[in-house]
Amino acid sequence: MVREAVKHLRPSGWFLNADLVVAEHADVERRVQEVRVAGIVRRAGGQDGRFLDATATRAFLDDLEASEGDRPITLQRDLLILRGAGLDRVEVYWKEYREVVYGGVI
Repeated sequence: MVREAVKHLRPSGWFLNADLVVAEHADVERRVQEVRVAGIVRRAGGQDGRFLDATATRAFLDDLEASEGDRPITLQRDLLILRGAGLDRVEVYWKEYREVVYGGVI
């Protein structure tokens, strides 16, 4: 899919992607998820029933990921895919927990 998109770029054109990723190690992923869920619950402040507590939030996030058919991979693997598609100067521009924006130049 990335290779197909890269074919449509002009010379010096940029490819950017916003995606979800998973940590390389399961223990890191578990901790990231704990911090992520706690932050969502805190920011919701009891105003949204989906995010009243960690259990409800985790269920909502799991259902959302399952319904969207999303199968996140590691950031390192995503970056390799970009390089393999012929992009240069591949970088991560922003990352928060599992959310990331990365890209490169043709």
